[in-house]
Amino acid sequence: MQICAGYSAARGVQVLTTVRAKFYFLYICMALFMAAVAVAVASFSWGKYSERQTLLEEYNAFRLSTKAIHMLQKERGLTVKSLFRPTPSNINELQLWRAETNAAILKLSNTSLSREISGRQIMLRGLSDSNAISLEDCFLEYSDIIYEIIATYSSDKSYEHIQHDYLFLSLMNLLMAREHLGKIRARISMSAMNNFLDGESQFYVKEKFGFYKISKEEFLKSLKGKYPGYVGIVADDEKVKKTEAAISLYLDGRQQEFDYDSWFGMSTGAMDVYYSVEGTLVDTYDQYLKYEKRKAQLTGLLILCVTALVLLVSGLFVGRFIKSFSARLENIDDKMRFILRTHDYKIEITDQSHDEISGISNSLNSLLKFTNQALPGFPWVADLLMSFPE
Repeated sequence: MQICAGYSAARGVQVLTTVRAKFYFLYICMALFMAAVAVAVASFSWGKYSERQTLLEEYNAFRLSTKAIHMLQKERGLTVKSLFRPTPSNINELQLWRAETNAAILKLSNTSLSREISGRQIMLRGLSDSNAISLEDCFLEYSDIIYEIIATYSSDKSYEHIQHDYLFLSLMNLLMAREHLGKIRARISMSAMNNFLDGESQFYVKEKFGFYKISKEEFLKSLKGKYPGYVGIVADDEKVKKTEAAISLYLDGRQQEFDYDSWFGMSTGAMDVYYSVEGTLVDTYDQYLKYEKRKAQLTGLLILCVTALVLLVSGLFVGRFIKSFSARLENIDDKMRFILRTHDYKIEITDQSHDEISGISNSLNSLLKFTNQALPGFPWVADLLMSFPE
């Protein structure tokens, strides 16, 4: 009874001293911890989602730029042909291709870069059409425009995400291999139209061919681990093999065996193969990035939903448990206070559960039963119990 009286008095103390309050406090701390972990995981997933989205946007811009480069490379070669041989067919082919180049440049995402390139290109076309620029200077101007586009993606901070992506270096090696091959195409075309093989041209072609092979090997080496299928496409393609064999033939000085008539079309075919591989590779990686983006998005949403569900279900469970726990304790307290007030020790505390609280109830029932049996033989005990406060 003193225990019960102490329990009754404890109800008036501070909230956190009660078992119920401590349990609630512990649950709130655990819920906050779970929520913090869920938010951290969701934030990480959102960061991955944002990174993948940025990579998709930057690779899309890069893809448009490499298409513009491809068009400019061929226009450079066709300009060389038309300057040396201004036949109606060569001029018409150049004019048709210029329209393709214009369309590709207009699609560049960087509008300032697009305007600058268009301005330089218009001026360069005007100079070449009026023969007001030398062939070498025209060739260099086209190459400068191409390198300006390449430099935008290799050094501009606006594209820092792809600059740190593993595939970007592979694509840059492929792009540079294509550019070196384009320069070789134009230089050998000059020799073909001059019908003259000079040492300067051989040295130039030899230098660019060395750069081409280095870029190609670096590209193939970087793909062996994740995209081995593309290695075979580039290494086994007949157009690429024939073009490389023709360049070796040219460098060996075997001019009589070199087929100048088919050279431009053959080398253009090899460059088209590289451009096609580049596009297919970017498309494949694009699908991977989209998958990773969706995965990160779903992971973040799933973590938040599962956490919210767990907190909701556990909150309902804890609430019901605490409510039941409090009701059972209040039942014991009310019964004991009623017994102290009425001195009726025949009352029993009912609790149908089988846990610690029911054990306490049974012990109190045993104590009450013993007290009730002892009172008739010891009247002074009854007087003593009557003196206890409620």
